[in-house]
Amino acid sequence: MSPPIERPPVDRRRNPRFELTAHVHLRRSAASHALEVGNISLSGLWLRVPDDKLLRRFRMSEGLQLDLQSPDDPPTVGVTARVARIVFTGPPRTHGVGLEFGKLSGTTRAAVERLVAKAEARRPPPLPPDSLLPPPLPSNEPFLIADPEFRDAPGEESSEPG
Repeated sequence: MSPPIERPPVDRRRNPRFELTAHVHLRRSAASHALEVGNISLSGLWLRVPDDKLLRRFRMSEGLQLDLQSPDDPPTVGVTARVARIVFTGPPRTHGVGLEFGKLSGTTRAAVERLVAKAEARRPPPLPPDSLLPPPLPSNEPFLIADPEFRDAPGEESSEPG
């Protein structure tokens, strides 16, 4: 019997995501929380939630009211979203919730599209193809990364003047 074929994980995202510097004011019941946005797409966003107590209060499919604020785009954008993913694993800086936007009105959709376009424009250029990268260092040969102030040991000759 042959071993099972491993398939790569399927990316179920409908839209590409882009890093965004923004904050969200999350309104739940009588409480309001300010959280940092990790990335955004036309269909949702990722909120970083390093506080485990707060993170544990989120529930899958829970509906939320958000005020999205970006320093690059001053008007606050009010959106509704539902919790689509909760991540507790890894270091606390990677903890958070994935939110899927509800139905966006024309004005709100235009504001989200503007934020996504600005985030996409700031994305770093792609890496060159492997053919343009320098060859890797041989792994079996030792090499030394020296401090610029590194000098030969006393008694050894230096090839540099001085």
